[in-house]
Parts: sequence; C-alpha cells; structure tokens
Amino acid sequence: MEDLHLKFLLHLDKITEKKNKAKILFPLCGKAVEMFYLAKRSHTIVGVEYIELAVKQFFDENKLSFETRPVPEIDGDVYENEENSIKIYCGDFFKFSPSLETNFDGVWDRGGLEAVDVDQLGKYTDVIKYVMKRGARCVSEVADRPEGEGPPFNLSADQITQLYDLKAPPE
Repeated sequence: MEDLHLKFLLHLDKITEKKNKAKILFPLCGKAVEMFYLAKRSHTIVGVEYIELAVKQFFDENKLSFETRPVPEIDGDVYENEENSIKIYCGDFFKFSPSLETNFDGVWDRGGLEAVDVDQLGKYTDVIKYVMKRGARCVSEVADRPEGEGPPFNLSADQITQLYDLKAPPE
C-alpha cells in the first residue's frame, strides 16, 4: 500500500470533487505517491516539477513506461504515460500556463507553496489559479512552523487567504 499523506486522504473528496474521473494538478510534485494512487482510480494526473531525477524516479518506482517530448514553453519536457493518464511537465513551473493544461478539477499541493521563495509566492499561486476550473479546490499541505529562514517557509492563514483571494480563511 502506498504511503499516502493523511491530509490527502482526509481531503480526497475535495480534491476530486467526488468525481470518478477528475483532472488533478500536482504542483512541484516531486515523486508524490498520490499521483499514481489517483491515476489507478481513473483520474487524469498532471504534475509539474523542475528536478528531472525526481520525475524519472516517479516513473521507475511505479514501474511505468513513459515517452517524452520537448515543451519549449516551460524550457523543458513532458513525461507521459498514456495508459494511466499521467503527465509530468519537467521545467520552469512559473512558465506553466493554460496554453499547456487547464480546467483542473482539483489541486494537491504538498509542500510546494512553502518551498517557493517568499518574493515569488504571488506568481506561484497565480499559475495555479489560472489553470483551475472555477470553483475547484486547492488543498495545500503547509506545516505550522516557527518563522525563520527557509525553505520551507512559514505561511500564515492570512497570507494564504490573500495569495489565493479566498473569501474565508483556509481550513
């Protein structure tokens, strides 16, 4: 059994909107086991990562074949396993845009938000907001830690509310 994150399991219905075939974004995905877990359950998975080794390890560890093609828009490549509806874009996250992928039903962000330099947080959340469907949910794992140097960086509920233009503080 995969080592799935507890918060992921608790909020799975929010991430997938309780759909049988949701399109889910994993920003700064690394080799998140949750991607393959959802793909095996007929969801469409799109990850974005900048470390090529992590992308290759994801496919290798899950025994998935993949094909690559260049994606000049992100100064990188996309790795794809069509059989399981998994794509991972490997390149500049900040250049990821609706011209590549859009209409995500949900987002699972485990640690990406707090890994980004503070001066790029607005740009990071803008990328995510621009590719999500209206009303889609973004579930972010942000650890409660003392302020100080990072990454990972401490983020308050007020900061997250402002970054995502939320009407109410996050849960």
